[in-house]
Amino acid sequence: MWLWKVFAGLLFFYILIILLSGVMTNLYMGSNETTIVSILMAPQTPAYTNPVGGITATFSVTADYMSAFWKAMWLDFPIFAGEWAIFRVLFLVIIIGVVIALVIGAIKPY
Repeated sequence: MWLWKVFAGLLFFYILIILLSGVMTNLYMGSNETTIVSILMAPQTPAYTNPVGGITATFSVTADYMSAFWKAMWLDFPIFAGEWAIFRVLFLVIIIGVVIALVIGAIKPY
């Protein structure tokens, strides 16, 4: 039972890292540039007049949003460039290791 508490704590830590990285990136880049967090916090609303154009516009906006979401999940922020990339790898290894440990721990022999 304690394993789920560890998982919840590490998941909260991971989300905190994502939020802090996004805030630091926005502070560094400024408000005039489009960043991952600005796309996630204010998704575009497609404008269209016909249904086919609406479907195409919706897929285009959704693709941009999902791309920003995956970049945030993989910590692909500019702040983790250069010598700070080791922290990105460290955080990702910890989270992936915890997920693998939970999957292996959940498999019970019969």
